[in-house]
Amino acid sequence: MTEKLSAQRNRYPLEHLPAGVHICWQVDGDEDFHASLAGIAQAVASAGAAFLYIVDRRPLTALRRQLHAIAPEVTAQGKAFLLEPPQILLDNARFDEQTALAQLRRFTLSHRAGGLPAPWIVVEMSWATWGLPGSDRWQAFESLLDSAGQELYGMFLCQYDRRHCPPDMLAEALRFHPYILFNGWVVPNQVYPGPIPSPILEREAVMVQMGLDGDSYQEYLRVFLEEAEGHAARLSEAVQAGSAKQVDYHAHSLKGAAATIGAVRVRDAAWELEQMGKRGSLAGAPQALEKLLQEIESVRRITAR
Repeated sequence: MTEKLSAQRNRYPLEHLPAGVHICWQVDGDEDFHASLAGIAQAVASAGAAFLYIVDRRPLTALRRQLHAIAPEVTAQGKAFLLEPPQILLDNARFDEQTALAQLRRFTLSHRAGGLPAPWIVVEMSWATWGLPGSDRWQAFESLLDSAGQELYGMFLCQYDRRHCPPDMLAEALRFHPYILFNGWVVPNQVYPGPIPSPILEREAVMVQMGLDGDSYQEYLRVFLEEAEGHAARLSEAVQAGSAKQVDYHAHSLKGAAATIGAVRVRDAAWELEQMGKRGSLAGAPQALEKLLQEIESVRRITAR
């Protein structure tokens, strides 16, 4: 698996994923673990989000030291919580997927209060090999997480250590995750049966396609955001005025600019408005415009780092 993942061109930093994504983190060894934990910590710090890590095999104290060394700003802000399974997943040494999901729901909802960013939650899944009552229900838990991500607006990473989990469990786990985390990067999971959520930016692919280095891409992105702000302002005016023709025109222009820079979620949101304009019916346009503005802000947020 590692060779296939490392060869993929469609790879993204964790912070380029939209909120609510469910990720399979299959650990190959200590080096991979460190790189991926660093990627998670960077995404958490950049978002200013809370971080919950449910530990089962790793020593809690050593993991806390490692996390503090990688991202002291995360631990210093008091937003990092390291717990063991009995504290959040297991009830009297018995696993129940509905109870576990309810615990995670309480955590995510409490940290979303007041408009805070989506919290990041890592669940080490080796506990499912312990043979505890109900631990054979881990697939049901994964299925619930897969469908609950958007509802809870949390970032869920389920970790499977390849040194402890049997091959059939590793293969089964892939069915529930649209993305896979490897060596600090995420890649689309080609065996996931459902639609894979688009990333916020396809930075690497655009850089290769256009022959750009990092600085050149950032300059293109800066220009795009300036243009997007102008198009968004004119789209807002057109929606308020009920001008389907102007909505079509500005949404089409923004869609093309977003596609060029790899802002795929902005592109898709602009396409929705463009279709409304072409049909001459702006029912639902205010909601579509709000979605577009949110996607532009997501690009601005990760560009500002």
